Amino acid sequence: DVPKGHMTSLSLNYGDPAVAEAVFNALSEGGNITMPYQETFWGAMFGSFTDKFGIDWMVNCNIDKE
Repeated sequence: DVPKGHMTSLSLNYGDPAVAEAVFNALSEGGNITMPYQETFWGAMFGSFTDKFGIDWMVNCNIDKE
């Protein structure tokens, strides 16, 4: 028996860090944040969570460092 919601993870990629953060905050509301939306070592803003329905999400936004 496979636990509901743990068969797939959805990944969203954005070009604007503010938009990605707004989406992260809205979709994670009422869920469980596994990694807060933050800057990462691979040059992106990233966060992951399980929403209130048990669906796993990842939100990513590459950072343009010049």
